[in-house]
Amino acid sequence: MNQFDKQNPSLFKFGMFYYNKNDADLFVPKPTNTGWTVNFARPGAWVFVGLILVIVVAAEIYFK
Repeated sequence: MNQFDKQNPSLFKFGMFYYNKNDADLFVPKPTNTGWTVNFARPGAWVFVGLILVIVVAAEIYFK
């Protein structure tokens, strides 16, 4: 998979969620070159997002 394939707009669901089962990368550059996003077709992406949510919720409960 080359860089051009990762910037294909059809691989972005709703224009912002990268989803490509054929891409083994977990983190991919955004098509506008303004940062990185995760490949939501990879199970690791869901673990990563879940951990962030758990940390945010735990911090909210702990520091309330």
